[in-house]
Amino acid sequence: MSMRINNNRRRRRMLQQQLRKVLMVVFVIMTLLLSTTTTTALALSMMASTTTSSGKGRVALVTGASRGIGRGIALELGSAGYKVYCLGRSSNKKNVEIDFQRAVADGLDLTIESAADEITKRGGIGIAVPCDLQKDGVIEDILSELKEKEGKLDLLVCSAYTTPPASSSLRGEFWKQDL
Repeated sequence: MSMRINNNRRRRRMLQQQLRKVLMVVFVIMTLLLSTTTTTALALSMMASTTTSSGKGRVALVTGASRGIGRGIALELGSAGYKVYCLGRSSNKKNVEIDFQRAVADGLDLTIESAADEITKRGGIGIAVPCDLQKDGVIEDILSELKEKEGKLDLLVCSAYTTPPASSSLRGEFWKQDL
């Protein structure tokens, strides 16, 4: 009887792992289909060896990691044990040259540093990289620095998004609006 229960548990764990993999693939495909710019929810490179659900020893780079979907993905990768490089403009560092940082409600810490700290608390390694991805050459510089430090990149999630200025309207025919 106990052997049957153990086998059922193993099967259930294997099915859960397979379901996670399928959901990740579906997520990547959906974000690729829904992306409208190079910095809007574009999830690319997944590691070929997905035989386990452990991210130990794997390296991920997540743009837009301070808020929303990017933060959620970064935190979950941290829970899986990834080393996650968190990129974004929202930083509590004063010596960073970032032209614009979005306002945050009182009491919330939506910075890449807080995301990196939470990733580390969850069992991964979180590294905050404050930057403005709209500036030319920033992405190339970060990727070459990451290549020197890590020698690899297992997962790239581009979830950075810039909301249009308040004066512009999101209503109407989107294809006629300025980028």
